[in-house]
Amino acid sequence: MTSRHLAITMGDPAGIGPEIIVKACVGLKDRIATGDLRILIIGSGAALDGAKAALGAAVAIPEVSADDADWPNLCFLQADVEGTPI
Repeated sequence: MTSRHLAITMGDPAGIGPEIIVKACVGLKDRIATGDLRILIIGSGAALDGAKAALGAAVAIPEVSADDADWPNLCFLQADVEGTPI
């Protein structure tokens, strides 16, 4: 049986949440790759991409939708329509 995803909200997109999540994903990459840990990040795609760029993190975090049948072990769900940049 495939384990369920652990859903993590990034909190304030202008805060430290996106950077902490990216660092955690890099540090947990082996567990994520084996499927031992499955993570769904919920929040701002722009903030997540900004954190990846600022940290130089080469971690792939594909965007999914609630209607997708199969999510990868590490993925991202946009919380709502993006507004004006913070």
